[in-house]
Amino acid sequence: MTDRTPRSWFRCPGRRPAAINRREALAAAANGFGLLALAGLSHGDAAAAPPVRPIGPHIAPRAKRVIFCFMDGGVSHVDSFDPKPALDAADGKPFTESKNPTATGNRQWLKSPWAFRQHGGSGMPVSDLFPHIAACADDLAVIRSMKADLPVHSSGVLRLHTGVNNAGRPSLGSWTTYGLGSENENLPGFVVLSFGVVPCGGLESFSSGFLPANHQATLLNADGAPIENIVP
Repeated sequence: MTDRTPRSWFRCPGRRPAAINRREALAAAANGFGLLALAGLSHGDAAAAPPVRPIGPHIAPRAKRVIFCFMDGGVSHVDSFDPKPALDAADGKPFTESKNPTATGNRQWLKSPWAFRQHGGSGMPVSDLFPHIAACADDLAVIRSMKADLPVHSSGVLRLHTGVNNAGRPSLGSWTTYGLGSENENLPGFVVLSFGVVPCGGLESFSSGFLPANHQATLLNADGAPIENIVP
């Protein structure tokens, strides 16, 4: 009770209190507004463990952020960084080793139309299709050991992002935010820049799987609303 509390609020029991106006209500609750503001300001300090904080890996990470450029339907590996001498030798010869039962017609082996040359101190082979990238050969890491179990685009894309052919596993971006955390708990640590087409692996390619939902990707659109289902 304050000195400005209306006396009409404290009448004898059994009698209906008189109605109060807005000015009287604000005057009576004036002392509580400051406590509400203080609770909001102290909320950030009261959080003991933000859900997007780094978990503290056993080795201090040197990377602060990861930019992963995935080209759905990009250039062929045999035309870029993966020369195939056996393919060059078989160029023009009949192709009879297909394991696809639906393949028909007369087909021939076709080599890459671009020549390969070694570049940099590492001698990395790069095709003539990328002369500028070839100048940065010593700054690149090319992995040729990756392969898919099935000749299907959707399962291959899902395997690239999650490591398995089936849905339900965390994606590369989810594991990154799980290990590195986020610089701001109010902003997403894992974003996907989309050009309007969902990759053939589906949205499971960006899923957090069994990790907490805050490691799920935030999809940003190139056209229209940047983020779906959010109205400023």
